[in-house]
Amino acid sequence: MRDVGILINGSMPDLQGLEVKCEYDVGIVTVATVHLDYGTAQIQTCPLPPPHMYPTNPFGRDHVTVHVDISVNHVPVVSGRFIVYDCKQTGKIHFENACTSCLSAAWRCYWDPKLSECVSSKDNTTYALLENSSSCPRMVAYDVPPLPSGSTRVYSLELENIEHGTELDCVFSDGQLDRAQWQDGLSVTCSGVTLISTVWSKIFNLNLRRRGTNTYIDSPKPMRVEVYSCSAGDSDCSQCLGRQMQGHMCVWCENSCQQRDQCHSITTRCPDPHIHKVEPLSGPLTGGTLLTVQGRNLGHRTDQLNVSIGHVPCSLLPQHYTVSVRLVCETGVSWKRMSDRVSVSVDGKAVGVSKDIFSYVEPSLLDFSPRQGPVAGGTRLTIRGQSLDAGSTVNVKINGTQNCTIFMLSGDVIECVMPPAEAAVAENVSLCVVYDGRPCFSTSPRFTFTYEKNPTISHIRPSKSFLSGGRSISVTGYGFDLVQSVRMEVSGVGQTSCSCVSPTLIVCQSPAANQSQQATALFYLNEVLYRGEDTSPSGRGPDEDEQPHADAFHFEYVEDPQFYTANKEKLIKHHPGEPLILIINKGLSELDLTLQEYSVTIGSDLCDITFYNEQLFHCTINRSLSAGSGELPVTVRVGHFCKVIAVVQMGGGSELAIVVSIVVCCVLLLLCTVALVVYCTKSRRAERYWQKTLLQMDEMESQIRDEIRKGKTHTHTHTLTHTHSLSAVMEC
Repeated sequence: MRDVGILINGSMPDLQGLEVKCEYDVGIVTVATVHLDYGTAQIQTCPLPPPHMYPTNPFGRDHVTVHVDISVNHVPVVSGRFIVYDCKQTGKIHFENACTSCLSAAWRCYWDPKLSECVSSKDNTTYALLENSSSCPRMVAYDVPPLPSGSTRVYSLELENIEHGTELDCVFSDGQLDRAQWQDGLSVTCSGVTLISTVWSKIFNLNLRRRGTNTYIDSPKPMRVEVYSCSAGDSDCSQCLGRQMQGHMCVWCENSCQQRDQCHSITTRCPDPHIHKVEPLSGPLTGGTLLTVQGRNLGHRTDQLNVSIGHVPCSLLPQHYTVSVRLVCETGVSWKRMSDRVSVSVDGKAVGVSKDIFSYVEPSLLDFSPRQGPVAGGTRLTIRGQSLDAGSTVNVKINGTQNCTIFMLSGDVIECVMPPAEAAVAENVSLCVVYDGRPCFSTSPRFTFTYEKNPTISHIRPSKSFLSGGRSISVTGYGFDLVQSVRMEVSGVGQTSCSCVSPTLIVCQSPAANQSQQATALFYLNEVLYRGEDTSPSGRGPDEDEQPHADAFHFEYVEDPQFYTANKEKLIKHHPGEPLILIINKGLSELDLTLQEYSVTIGSDLCDITFYNEQLFHCTINRSLSAGSGELPVTVRVGHFCKVIAVVQMGGGSELAIVVSIVVCCVLLLLCTVALVVYCTKSRRAERYWQKTLLQMDEMESQIRDEIRKGKTHTHTHTLTHTHSLSAVMEC
């Protein structure tokens, strides 16, 4: 088939002259041909995608579903789907009944007897193909009695629609093969195969297969052979003898279970029953408790057993009996409170008595709370009393028809969840506890529950949250005194638990979201989805600014708020003992946060917000900070949003800075001292040198003066001498 025909019923425009296409979900678009384009029905055909474009058949499936959209001028107008099947795959999936499965398929397939193959067309064959499953070659199965492990048996199999003499093999599910031998007529025999089981019982399937191929002869009813082992498992005497009812030829022999033909000393009487466990251990006087007894050698037939609690009989329930190890009985009525052991007798001879003691008690109801709840149900009811857990089944009935669902049961407390009121209106209903299906235990007027009008949610504020979540959402309304638990669920985001503050106020924390988005808030009151109310309680109308009492409320997520210090500084220095005032600016936001939603801490100290407006707020600490030194983070919190915007550095610096300063000062002091010593030493040396130089200069000056004085004296003497000589000459 190359084209798919599509019949469109209903009101459609005239498709003449329009571009009509088929868009397949495998990624192919083909042009449609319109054959009938008027009236209420319109026919068109579309070429199918190439076969290789279809998705692969899922494992164990012989078909896939392909979706197609019909578009007119690129606008989808109608859609549909069709099935692409593979007949060959049909035969492969059900290979042990290939022919029958092929001809019984939901689509048209044919069986090729020569190729032993399921085909979808008979156009390419020159011989007749099978079209009816009754014509398939088949094996007629029959019931085979259980076979002891290690035995060999001849199996005779009847065949239909198969040529006599066809070479066949007998195939067992454990992999063993045997050549099938043809007999007179259409029957074959399988023999020479030994089947072994190491477990209590094992099923082997027997099939016929054409020799040298993987083609099986159909077997509409499986041929099953049960093989058992008497010695397998941890069986006792009663279990062993009970296997005879299953067709197993087992006997108790020398304290073990063996095949009958291998035992020479058969034991006909088993040891006394041994009871391991009895539950429950108490039941009402009215009886009806389903008592379960577990143990060993608890008989192998129900007609040989007798169970009692003291002198009170317990009626055996055959449908719940497991040979030798488990039995269930229904307790009878006791006319007084009593406690006794459970006894089991087999054939009136062997008797086993339990260690556990069963008690007949009389449950008593003392009180319950709360005594009212919403019509929608969901109220968690707590019933107090004595022996409340008696019996095998306990039900809390409302008006004798509805059940209060029990989720906790003990001797003195029953906790259950109330159902919605049957009449869906406010009313009083009776409450009683039913034990083991017996009539209602108490119909006292004290046990009356009142269904009251459902709580109503008027509006939620605010209707926006930041992405980090944790913003307090106030849910206002009335009737919240009937609410025990509240959950807020934001569609596509998450859910959080809420708390009831008053009969008119519930406070929830918004869940965290991944991205900004428009969403819907739903509320679960007492684990029941709130579905809105159309009316207000008498004497009160809704406020004018309230939303209608809808079942869902609009909710929006926006980006987290942004905060930073006045000058966007990251390090703020502060000296201990001085007041600390921080100016924190707010980024642009649509949240309309209130003063009560902010929290600022410096280290572990809360900073008081003393001034607040739309752009900024002041944070003040007039006391000493808990940490007198170091660096303290300034943290702004809004709901679950938390961000450190700066760090306060306490005066005096860090200990490291102090140590470094001390070391530097010491080094400087040491250098100054050394410099002073060196200076002083050099000064002394210079002074001594200067003094020595002065002394030498004084000595030189003295020497010069002496030399000058001597020179003058000599000159004067010489002058006088010359003067005297000259005078003498002149006289001459």
